[in-house]
Amino acid sequence: VPTPRDTPRLSREQASVLLRKYNPRGRPEEDALEAWADPAPPLHITVKEVQRAIQKSNSHSAAGYTPWTFALVKALTSDRAPTDPFFHAITRLFNLMLSNRVRRDYWVPSRAVLLPKGDTAWRPLGIGECWYRLLGKAAMIKIGQAVGKELLPLQLGVGMKGGSEIAGRLAQVMLDSDPAMAIINLDIAN
Repeated sequence: VPTPRDTPRLSREQASVLLRKYNPRGRPEEDALEAWADPAPPLHITVKEVQRAIQKSNSHSAAGYTPWTFALVKALTSDRAPTDPFFHAITRLFNLMLSNRVRRDYWVPSRAVLLPKGDTAWRPLGIGECWYRLLGKAAMIKIGQAVGKELLPLQLGVGMKGGSEIAGRLAQVMLDSDPAMAIINLDIAN
Protein backbone atom coordinates (compact mmCIF):
# COMPACT_ATOMS: atom_id res chain seq x y z
CA VAL A 1 0.00 0.00 0.00
CA PRO A 2 1.52 3.33 -0.99
CA THR A 3 2.11 5.85 1.74
CA PRO A 4 1.81 9.62 1.28
CA ARG A 5 5.61 9.73 1.11
CA ASP A 6 5.71 7.17 -1.75
CA THR A 7 2.96 8.79 -3.80
CA PRO A 8 4.11 11.36 -6.33
CA ARG A 9 2.59 14.80 -5.84
CA LEU A 10 0.23 16.01 -8.51
CA SER A 11 0.61 19.43 -10.02
CA ARG A 12 -2.36 21.78 -9.74
CA GLU A 13 -3.13 21.16 -13.41
CA GLN A 14 -2.98 17.35 -13.04
CA ALA A 15 -5.27 17.46 -10.00
CA SER A 16 -7.66 19.76 -11.84
CA VAL A 17 -7.89 17.35 -14.81
CA LEU A 18 -8.54 14.38 -12.49
CA LEU A 19 -11.18 16.24 -10.48
CA ARG A 20 -12.99 17.33 -13.66
CA LYS A 21 -12.94 13.71 -14.82
CA TYR A 22 -14.51 12.46 -11.59
CA ASN A 23 -16.85 15.44 -11.12
CA PRO A 24 -18.40 16.64 -14.38
CA ARG A 25 -19.94 20.10 -14.42
CA GLY A 26 -23.50 20.36 -13.21
CA ARG A 27 -26.38 21.70 -15.21
CA PRO A 28 -27.30 25.23 -14.07
CA GLU A 29 -30.87 24.76 -15.27
CA GLU A 30 -31.27 21.94 -12.74
CA ASP A 31 -30.21 24.27 -9.93
CA ALA A 32 -32.95 26.76 -10.71
CA LEU A 33 -35.31 26.89 -7.76
CA GLU A 34 -38.35 26.78 -10.02
CA ALA A 35 -37.30 23.41 -11.43
CA TRP A 36 -37.33 21.79 -8.00
CA ALA A 37 -39.75 23.89 -6.00
CA ASP A 38 -42.29 21.96 -3.99
CA PRO A 39 -44.99 23.90 -2.14
CA ALA A 40 -44.84 21.60 0.89
CA PRO A 41 -41.48 20.61 2.39
CA PRO A 42 -41.17 16.85 2.72
CA LEU A 43 -39.74 17.21 6.21
CA HIS A 44 -39.75 19.83 8.95
CA ILE A 45 -36.75 19.96 11.30
CA THR A 46 -37.22 21.25 14.86
CA VAL A 47 -34.82 23.20 17.08
CA LYS A 48 -34.44 20.12 19.28
CA GLU A 49 -33.31 18.02 16.29
CA VAL A 50 -30.84 20.74 15.25
CA GLN A 51 -29.40 20.81 18.77
CA ARG A 52 -29.00 17.00 18.80
CA ALA A 53 -27.35 17.06 15.36
CA ILE A 54 -24.84 19.64 16.59
CA GLN A 55 -24.18 17.66 19.78
CA LYS A 56 -23.67 14.41 17.82
CA SER A 57 -21.31 15.95 15.28
CA ASN A 58 -17.63 15.02 15.38
CA SER A 59 -15.54 18.06 16.34
CA HIS A 60 -12.47 16.48 14.70
CA SER A 61 -14.15 15.88 11.35
CA ALA A 62 -12.57 17.55 8.30
CA ALA A 63 -13.97 20.85 7.08
CA GLY A 64 -15.64 21.48 3.74
CA TYR A 65 -14.56 24.29 1.47
CA THR A 66 -15.31 27.11 3.95
CA PRO A 67 -13.88 27.66 7.44
CA TRP A 68 -17.13 26.44 9.07
CA THR A 69 -16.43 23.28 11.07
CA PHE A 70 -18.39 21.17 13.53
CA ALA A 71 -16.02 22.36 16.28
CA LEU A 72 -16.80 26.00 15.46
CA VAL A 73 -20.57 25.43 15.41
CA LYS A 74 -20.32 23.57 18.74
CA ALA A 75 -18.30 26.42 20.24
CA LEU A 76 -20.85 28.97 19.05
CA THR A 77 -23.79 27.00 20.46
CA SER A 78 -22.41 25.43 23.64
CA ASP A 79 -23.56 28.16 26.05
CA ARG A 80 -26.82 28.98 24.30
CA ALA A 81 -30.26 28.07 25.60
CA PRO A 82 -32.63 26.13 23.33
CA THR A 83 -34.70 29.29 22.98
CA ASP A 84 -31.73 31.31 21.66
CA PRO A 85 -32.43 33.00 18.31
CA PHE A 86 -29.24 31.44 16.88
CA PHE A 87 -30.79 27.94 17.07
CA HIS A 88 -33.96 29.25 15.48
CA ALA A 89 -31.93 30.81 12.66
CA ILE A 90 -30.14 27.52 11.96
CA THR A 91 -33.45 25.64 12.09
CA ARG A 92 -35.02 28.12 9.67
CA LEU A 93 -32.05 27.75 7.30
CA PHE A 94 -32.34 23.94 7.39
CA ASN A 95 -36.08 24.04 6.70
CA LEU A 96 -35.52 26.47 3.81
CA MET A 97 -32.91 24.05 2.43
CA LEU A 98 -35.31 21.11 2.80
CA SER A 99 -38.10 22.97 1.02
CA ASN A 100 -35.68 23.91 -1.79
CA ARG A 101 -35.89 27.61 -1.12
CA VAL A 102 -32.10 27.95 -0.99
CA ARG A 103 -30.25 27.27 -4.23
CA ARG A 104 -28.49 23.91 -4.11
CA ASP A 105 -25.29 25.33 -5.55
CA TYR A 106 -25.03 27.54 -2.44
CA TRP A 107 -24.88 24.64 -0.01
CA VAL A 108 -23.87 21.40 -1.74
CA PRO A 109 -20.35 22.22 -3.03
CA SER A 110 -17.64 20.22 -1.31
CA ARG A 111 -13.89 20.31 -0.88
CA ALA A 112 -12.27 17.84 -3.24
CA VAL A 113 -9.40 15.62 -2.13
CA LEU A 114 -7.59 13.01 -4.22
CA LEU A 115 -6.39 9.98 -2.25
CA PRO A 116 -3.84 7.61 -3.80
CA LYS A 117 -5.26 4.23 -4.77
CA GLY A 118 -2.42 1.96 -5.79
CA ASP A 119 0.54 3.31 -7.73
CA THR A 120 -1.28 5.15 -10.51
CA ALA A 121 -4.94 5.54 -9.56
CA TRP A 122 -6.67 8.14 -7.41
CA ARG A 123 -9.84 7.99 -5.35
CA PRO A 124 -11.76 11.28 -5.31
CA LEU A 125 -13.20 12.29 -1.97
CA GLY A 126 -15.67 15.14 -1.54
CA ILE A 127 -15.86 16.64 1.93
CA GLY A 128 -19.26 18.24 2.31
CA GLU A 129 -19.84 21.61 3.87
CA CYS A 130 -20.55 21.69 7.63
CA TRP A 131 -24.12 23.01 7.29
CA TYR A 132 -25.03 20.43 4.65
CA ARG A 133 -23.72 17.62 6.86
CA LEU A 134 -25.51 18.99 9.93
CA LEU A 135 -28.75 19.13 7.92
CA GLY A 136 -28.25 15.46 7.04
CA LYS A 137 -27.69 14.58 10.70
CA ALA A 138 -30.81 16.49 11.75
CA ALA A 139 -32.87 14.77 9.05
CA MET A 140 -31.62 11.35 10.17
CA ILE A 141 -32.47 12.17 13.79
CA LYS A 142 -35.98 13.02 12.58
CA ILE A 143 -36.66 10.03 10.30
CA GLY A 144 -33.74 7.58 10.55
CA GLN A 145 -35.43 5.00 12.75
CA ALA A 146 -38.65 5.04 10.74
CA VAL A 147 -36.73 4.65 7.47
CA GLY A 148 -34.66 1.82 8.94
CA LYS A 149 -37.77 -0.09 10.04
CA GLU A 150 -39.36 0.34 6.60
CA LEU A 151 -36.28 -1.02 4.84
CA LEU A 152 -35.89 -4.11 7.03
CA PRO A 153 -34.73 -6.79 6.27
CA LEU A 154 -33.06 -5.46 3.11
CA GLN A 155 -30.68 -3.16 4.95
CA LEU A 156 -29.29 -2.69 8.43
CA GLY A 157 -27.26 0.49 7.99
CA VAL A 158 -29.90 3.23 8.29
CA GLY A 159 -31.66 3.84 11.57
CA MET A 160 -30.59 0.52 13.08
CA LYS A 161 -28.43 0.75 16.18
CA GLY A 162 -25.53 -1.70 15.76
CA GLY A 163 -26.77 -2.58 12.26
CA SER A 164 -23.34 -3.17 10.73
CA GLU A 165 -22.38 -5.47 13.60
CA ILE A 166 -25.63 -7.39 13.15
CA ALA A 167 -24.99 -7.77 9.41
CA GLY A 168 -21.44 -8.98 10.02
CA ARG A 169 -22.56 -11.48 12.64
CA LEU A 170 -25.38 -12.78 10.41
CA ALA A 171 -22.89 -13.37 7.60
CA GLN A 172 -20.55 -15.22 10.00
CA VAL A 173 -23.39 -17.37 11.40
CA MET A 174 -24.48 -18.33 7.86
CA LEU A 175 -20.89 -19.13 6.88
CA ASP A 176 -20.34 -21.23 10.03
CA SER A 177 -23.63 -23.11 9.68
CA ASP A 178 -22.99 -24.58 6.22
CA PRO A 179 -19.56 -25.74 4.96
CA ALA A 180 -20.79 -25.26 1.38
CA MET A 181 -21.54 -21.59 2.05
CA ALA A 182 -19.19 -18.87 0.76
CA ILE A 183 -19.11 -15.10 1.03
CA ILE A 184 -18.23 -13.20 -2.13
CA ASN A 185 -16.96 -9.66 -1.69
CA LEU A 186 -16.68 -7.63 -4.90
CA ASP A 187 -15.08 -4.27 -5.53
CA ILE A 188 -16.52 -3.24 -8.88
CA ALA A 189 -15.35 -0.15 -10.75
CA ASN A 190 -17.97 2.49 -11.62
